[in-house]
Amino acid sequence: MIKIGKEENFYRCYHYDKYVIKNIKFYDKNGIIISCGQGWLDYDKEDLNCIELDVDNIPLKRKEDFSINGAFIISRGKNDVLDSLQADLYINANVVNLQFLEFGIKFTSMIFKYYVGKDSVGREFKVNDVVGSLNNDKRYEYQNKIGALSRKITEISSLTEDEYENTIKELQEYGKKYFKERERIDNYSVEDYLRDIENNK
Repeated sequence: MIKIGKEENFYRCYHYDKYVIKNIKFYDKNGIIISCGQGWLDYDKEDLNCIELDVDNIPLKRKEDFSINGAFIISRGKNDVLDSLQADLYINANVVNLQFLEFGIKFTSMIFKYYVGKDSVGREFKVNDVVGSLNNDKRYEYQNKIGALSRKITEISSLTEDEYENTIKELQEYGKKYFKERERIDNYSVEDYLRDIENNK
């Protein structure tokens, strides 16, 4: 049994031996399933101070080896902030019974994929990764255009009456486009994403 845990400092990353864990990568025989950037785990937004793995050792490897049934680390050089060595930790999905949970919470136009796992003493954790986003999100393009037109109106002394009226008209048109695009994004669901993936196969 090997424990991967945090040290008593402000930095949230786990440590193992002389290494700061930079990333945790879960894999099976086919390769990486999902990664946990910066090497910390949580469950329901509560950080786990440590996880325990039912393995005899965690060897240091020079390259990825997905045939290993336990876990291994690969050195990633020096962490200048903590003045210590850092490494990526690779854990076989079977060691923590990693299972796909769901396509989850949509943040703006991004879709997340969630997995759940459990260490050898029953600590549960979730891992998520962005797997897709809504294509052609034009909100920011419209916002920038609206901003430019708004600034133009504030300089009314340099405009003719026709230029002013045309600017107002263009501003209204981009305002309509923006609100229509925002509604499209707000109404986009995980089901829409899955349907788009199926249609693009």
